[in-house]
Amino acid sequence: MSASPALDFQAFQEEKHWELFCQMMHKALDRVLSGLKGSFLADKPLVLKEISDLLQGKKQEFGSYLLQEFIHGQYGPYLEQEWAICPCCGKKIRRNTFSERTIETLLGLATLNRPYFYCRQCKYGFAPLDEALKLSHRRKQDDLQQLAMQFIADVPFERASELFEKSTCVSFSDRSEHGHFSTFMDEASVSEVIPSAEEIERRIDQAATSEHRRPVLAVATDGALTKIRPPGGRKDKRGSGDYKEAKGFRIYMLADEHIVQIASWHQLTEDKQEITDALKLAAGRIPQDKVRIGLIGDGAHWLWTCMTEAFPQ
Repeated sequence: MSASPALDFQAFQEEKHWELFCQMMHKALDRVLSGLKGSFLADKPLVLKEISDLLQGKKQEFGSYLLQEFIHGQYGPYLEQEWAICPCCGKKIRRNTFSERTIETLLGLATLNRPYFYCRQCKYGFAPLDEALKLSHRRKQDDLQQLAMQFIADVPFERASELFEKSTCVSFSDRSEHGHFSTFMDEASVSEVIPSAEEIERRIDQAATSEHRRPVLAVATDGALTKIRPPGGRKDKRGSGDYKEAKGFRIYMLADEHIVQIASWHQLTEDKQEITDALKLAAGRIPQDKVRIGLIGDGAHWLWTCMTEAFPQ
């Protein structure tokens, strides 16, 4: 039995849609390659570091093309949408205008000129494409935020922002971007950074090397001087700043000849209750009957009080 004409036409349309996307990607790749020609044919060959830096920038450029065209290809109807249902009152409303929005991801930038709707009855504006793509309300999207969360969990803020920029090529040197990262850091909580009880138990089970002897789990607290620099004005450079002590803790296991990271948090102040509460939260997610716990701290006696309150055994 032959396929119905309707199915044949649908398959034909899908194939044409894919071919158009491939053509756009080939053109994008041609633009990227043309930007490499001068460096490739230069009289003096580039050293490895220069090649890596050059290709890293081009990777971001091509990633941006790919991201934007992929979204356009998969969400075409949302980009031309004329009518939408208000999520507040359920009324059908007509498109108000087109609104441009730029997003940042690990792949690069994408600018979306999407339909914007406004319900006068509810005084509520929305863009259906944002909901369909599950965009973050921030310019920097979830993949960047998740990576930033990992850095924030492991090291103090200033060092986290430096590592973030080196790994993503997303700069936080200017005032506004630095503010975005600071805001994200303020909103990130220890409960989000500490792995779940199930994940911690999984790591402990994987690291256990003996059925008869419980592994050692170390809980270490310490402080480090970190430089806090004022943001400065719109045209002014940031000030030299002062140093303050940032407290933090790291929980890890000793497994054979390597260390298994369990949890860490380094955005604490010198507030005793804040540190105690953070340690208690981590302690509550650790299956303490499966490990032998050792406490490690610096010379601050009040830190020992925090640790023993969270891990009384």
